[in-house]
Amino acid sequence: MELRTERMVLRRLGEAHRADMIAFYGDAEVMAIRKYGARDAAAASLAIDVALEHWQAHGFGLFAAHDGESGEFMGECGLRYVDDGDVVEVSYGLFPRFQGSGLATEGARACLDFGFRTLGLPLIVAYSRADNVASHRVLEKIGMEFMGREDRGTHGVVRYEARREP
Repeated sequence: MELRTERMVLRRLGEAHRADMIAFYGDAEVMAIRKYGARDAAAASLAIDVALEHWQAHGFGLFAAHDGESGEFMGECGLRYVDDGDVVEVSYGLFPRFQGSGLATEGARACLDFGFRTLGLPLIVAYSRADNVASHRVLEKIGMEFMGREDRGTHGVVRYEARREP
């Protein structure tokens, strides 16, 4: 399965993406602004296993983000259940050389649309580090509403929500 945007191809995360994802999750610059921080290869591999299992269990999950022209791996974007609960989160992250050009907004918007139109989800949330202002702007650009601050994980986070329009 894949989603296409003007400049991106989002491909269902699979075993073929493991090496790229391990490099992504281990990149200190990428993970400095994410909720969980950089991971070593073993922890990254475990996170990938969880993401692959999510696809098997739910029929949706994280996508590997690729440049639409070159095919270069850029990062991840997708939907997943939060803490194995009943709330679905939109998640995204790109290598620094792809940040700042609207690609995160483009990918997150495509995933939100997929969640509402294709999956029929009534609500999608997003959690972002409280100090990651760039991510907050992405969430606001795709129409998500700021709901407040929460203490989750090792950093304070903010929660955003979007509801499917009737």
